[in-house]
Amino acid sequence: LPKLLAALLVLAVAYFAGRLLRTLVTVGLTNAGFNGVLAKMGIGKDPMDYNSLLGKMGIGEAPKEGTRTPSDIAGFVIFFGLMLFAGIESLEIVGFQALAQLLTRFVVFFGQVLLGLMIFAFAMFISNIVASTIRATGSPQSHALALVSRIAILVLAGAMALQQMGLAERIINLAFGIVLGAVALAAATAFGLGGRDVAAELWREFIASVRAKRRT
Repeated sequence: LPKLLAALLVLAVAYFAGRLLRTLVTVGLTNAGFNGVLAKMGIGKDPMDYNSLLGKMGIGEAPKEGTRTPSDIAGFVIFFGLMLFAGIESLEIVGFQALAQLLTRFVVFFGQVLLGLMIFAFAMFISNIVASTIRATGSPQSHALALVSRIAILVLAGAMALQQMGLAERIINLAFGIVLGAVALAAATAFGLGGRDVAAELWREFIASVRAKRRT
């Protein structure tokens, strides 16, 4: 009985501390402008609306109210992680070692998934900056090059994120190699077709200059 009470006390303290920390993180990130991170990443200008997302996916009709901002999500992740650690400690207190080890493995996997998602999110931010910079040059091929660069960055980041999550590394490496080779081949083909007329014109000018020198 004392061990059970101690375990419940750990959970209770973690719950109230997690709620407080969740509120502080949510408010702090909101005041710091963290909710605009999705727009900076090129996903959208509005906060993430899970209700409309479910409706678009066809899972069900979207409720009229209720949104979740990136700050809310960050606060919930911290609260959830704290409760997981408290759960592991509580299970060890009451002597459920097998369940504690199982939950520990889940925490490790959860951390890997979270880090993988952070890698991919950062890559989306970088790809948006690179694509915008390329389009700003105003060249005729700027939009195509921007698209190719964004796809290449996201494919590379996706492979890194999946490897970080530990999901079938050999399959990921093979798929990444195939996709990267296909992108390189497509880019080379597009460049060759687009520069064919220019190369032909330069070749004609070179031949004309050689013939002119021979005549003189």
